[in-house]
Amino acid sequence: MDSIDFVVIGSGPGGYQAAIRAAQRGASVTLIEEKHLGGVCLNKGCIPTKGMVTSVEVLRAVRQSEEHGIQSSGMVVSVASIVGRRNRVVAKIQQGLQYLLQKNKVNVIHGRGKLVGGKVVEVSGRQIQAKTIILATGSHPNSLPAAKPDGNFILNSDHSLDLNHLPGSMVILGGGYIGCEYASIFSQLGTKVTILELEERLLMNMDADLGRQLERSFKKQGIQILTGKKLEAASVEGGKVRITISGGEKLEAEKLLVSVGRSPNIDGLGLESEKIQVKGHLLVNEFMETTTPGIYALGDLVGKFPLAHVASAQARIAVGHVFGDKTPMDYRVVPSAVFTYPELASVGLSEEEAIKSHATTAAPPRDIKSVKFPFAALGKPVSQGETEGFVKLVGDAKSGELLGAHIAGLHAAELIGTFAVAMKAHMKISELAETIFTHPTYSEAIPETAEAWTGSAVHIPPR
Repeated sequence: MDSIDFVVIGSGPGGYQAAIRAAQRGASVTLIEEKHLGGVCLNKGCIPTKGMVTSVEVLRAVRQSEEHGIQSSGMVVSVASIVGRRNRVVAKIQQGLQYLLQKNKVNVIHGRGKLVGGKVVEVSGRQIQAKTIILATGSHPNSLPAAKPDGNFILNSDHSLDLNHLPGSMVILGGGYIGCEYASIFSQLGTKVTILELEERLLMNMDADLGRQLERSFKKQGIQILTGKKLEAASVEGGKVRITISGGEKLEAEKLLVSVGRSPNIDGLGLESEKIQVKGHLLVNEFMETTTPGIYALGDLVGKFPLAHVASAQARIAVGHVFGDKTPMDYRVVPSAVFTYPELASVGLSEEEAIKSHATTAAPPRDIKSVKFPFAALGKPVSQGETEGFVKLVGDAKSGELLGAHIAGLHAAELIGTFAVAMKAHMKISELAETIFTHPTYSEAIPETAEAWTGSAVHIPPR
């Protein structure tokens, strides 16, 4: 039996970064991956979908070219070519990841890793004894009994990436970030899209103003949105998916995309052999250690933010803890983004969360205040013809503490990082107002919104 310092099961952002960070500290490391390096993020999630988003952005720019004095004609959209480019991007990043692992002397084994007790991992018929084990096996799409994916007519998010032709129509079940991103992609490519959402609005986990902005934008783009509706049944008849929703209403489409969340990959992992406690997800402490000392868990396994950058941060915390660091995982400042058109991004509390949380704590009540600044009031967005959206700040009216920031519009995912840094550094909103940003840029909306907070905004009329 081999004996090493670290075994990492799963090579997504959390897994491969944990492996490299441990190797950087001089540990012997084996990384076990059942399928492809990079996990869900690289192969079925973040990267391939953003590859398609990039192609759609180019398409949108071409369609708008005449507004900028450029004549374009004869444009042809090839979904097969878009998918081909996306696959080349994924392959290139995989090669880079393989190179990094090799250079850091991380031993990679392709196979299904399983815990068998006593910190022993079994893979491909061999057993490895480890001082530390890190579990990072990711998640899989949920399904519904009334609409079981078949990979042809009824799809999950994994299946949708395998499409090499454009469906004429698609119903997307679920108005969360994955469903909305696919709605945006396929609608802009030319598919007639309907979103079916059980809740009262899209993106219930984000600030309500962002959800409402996206609904308005989607409707302008021709996307039909049915909220407060439940799927009752779905069947394939005559090459179409026939859908019954609450109230007896009938829908029909070429494809039904089921996007109702994801569940952790824990089946067959052997958690019972190590007596690791599970309550829907693996229980971990603030250092990402499970209930069994020396075994850590990251990413979608632990039921926190199902985001690649969070898994990466958890990897840093977990490996550091093994080597004696006592820095706990901090979820107070976690940015997130939805890569729709328009783009959305958030960090900190939504306005609804801020009001609720500060009304139910024993601390003295806070006066929650919010302000918005429209991109249409800035020169750069106007010059680019991309004026849709806003920046919104949520804070304590008395202290000026920034509690949350929310952005809808072009470059939202890039801009939100500034607010994450500001919150991490405990900057006051007034300090953001005093910070100089380059003109003309979209980032000018950051101090402009802060000035709206202080009542000194120049480029919008007084409230």
